[in-house]
Amino acid sequence: MTRVWCASVVALLLALAAIGPASTQEGLVGVAAVIDGDTIEIHGQRNRLFGIDAPESSRPTGERWRCGQQASFALADLIGRSTVGCQPRDRDRYGRIVAVCFKGSRT
Repeated sequence: MTRVWCASVVALLLALAAIGPASTQEGLVGVAAVIDGDTIEIHGQRNRLFGIDAPESSRPTGERWRCGQQASFALADLIGRSTVGCQPRDRDRYGRIVAVCFKGSRT
């Protein structure tokens, strides 16, 4: 992976934050912990972020720059320790919840 591709992943995460809020109806709301660049956990439930496929933070890339780790840091910086709401949209092929998540008026 190149730095340009990794930077694009981080930029996509930040660009998605500019979209308006989603409904919390039937969703999950709470303080989120970042698992990796495309997964957060709220109240013990992991939610993969809809439309995001970031590299795993624990997987070595063979590059000097740890792209997955940087994506995780960018998401953690965006969320902080704020309350986050997630609206389930789907399940992935492993049965994990895929959700649109937001912090205040930011998704």
